[in-house]
Formats: sequence, structure tokens, C-alpha cells
Amino acid sequence: MKKKVSIIISIILFFGVTLCYSAFKIPSSPTNYVNDYAGVLKSSQEQSLNKMLNNYELKTTNQLFIATFKSLNGENLEDLSIRIAERWKPGIKDKDNGVLLLIFKEDRKMRIEVGYGLEHTLTDALSQAVIINEIRPEFIKGDYYSGINKGTIQIIKILSGQISKEDLGRYSEKTTVKKGNGIFSFIILIIMIIFFIRHPFLALLLFSGGFSSGGRYGGGGSFGGGGGSFGGGGASGGW
Repeated sequence: MKKKVSIIISIILFFGVTLCYSAFKIPSSPTNYVNDYAGVLKSSQEQSLNKMLNNYELKTTNQLFIATFKSLNGENLEDLSIRIAERWKPGIKDKDNGVLLLIFKEDRKMRIEVGYGLEHTLTDALSQAVIINEIRPEFIKGDYYSGINKGTIQIIKILSGQISKEDLGRYSEKTTVKKGNGIFSFIILIIMIIFFIRHPFLALLLFSGGFSSGGRYGGGGSFGGGGGSFGGGGASGGW
């Protein structure tokens, strides 16, 4: 009996240690508006996007960050996206006017995360429409810059009120925002909490290395978010 228990504990510890080393490491802070950790953009393309987003912030105070990563490393897209948003905090604290566009190349997934202050303008349905109508078609063709550029321009137009309500309605009417992932993630979270309460040593082992700050993708620099808050508004998609 003791031998069986020992084997079970060893298996749990093995997978726990594996998770620690494979979990996604969030960069400590963005180095600019555009952070191409997956290497899908040319330097000139990054400069063009950074210039556009800098001009947009100067005019509106809204901050839009873009980041490409190689992989989710097995993590849930929505959970990881909100963690990145909470760490980088694009937007001004009192306005919560930040937007985060995240792309994970190998998983072929992306997400637009919207700050509290902009959720009424860049709604879940419109975020989904931007992904489906602007970004995904270009990504399918392998043109990451065009997809990011078109998506960014459309987000700016929506937030700036450059599109009429009628056109916005037509733009988003064929899209459907799926909420099931959030419910599933909540259930998984509850299960994990119960498990870790019963096994505090394993919890310590996992969180001591799995979600540490600083990352394999680098980061640093003086550029950063202004303290905006996020609550899960936005949309996810793939290509």
C-alpha cells in the first residue's frame, strides 16, 4: 500500500515539476506598443505600427499594446490573456482605456482584451468581428503584418467613432461571441483551488516556479502601461 502511495506522489510531483518548467512566463513589461516575441514582423513593420499607436495615444490617451508569442505553452488562452493584461496594465488607471491584442503563432490563436473603460465602445461582438473580418483572413494567407495592421486600424476607427452605428451593426451582425470558455475556466479554477487546499506542498511547488515574473521572451525597458484594469471583455479567435 505504501509503495502505491509513493508511486502516486512521485507521478504528481513529476507532472507538477513539468508544469513549472513548461508554464508560460509573462514578460515583466512591454518594451514598446508592439512586442514581436514570435518574430513574425519586419523591423520596418514594427516601427510603422509603433508610430501609429504612439500618435493614437497622444490624441486620445488610449493605449493599445500588441504582442506576438510563439506558443501558449499549454495554457488557456483567456486565462493567460487576462494575466498578461493585469501585469502590463495598458491604459490610464482612472480611465481603464487599454486594449491588448495577443497572437500565439504555433497555437494559431489570438485574443483582443479590452479594458473596463472601453468595453461599451469596443464590445465583445465588435472585437470578435475585428478578428473574423480583418485579422484572420490575412493570417490564413500567412501575412501577419497585414492582419495586425488592418485589425489595429479597425479598432482605432471603432474607438474613435469613425464608423456609424448602422455600419457597426452590419459589421458585427454575422459574428457570435462564445462565452463557454469562461465558464469552463471557472470550473477548472475551482477544482484547482480545492486540490491545492488539500495538497499545499504541491501548490507551493507549482507556484514557486510556474508563474514567476520575468520571462523567456525578455522584456524590461522604461515603456509600460499606465495602470489600466481589465475584466475579461473582448474576444478570442483562431485561423
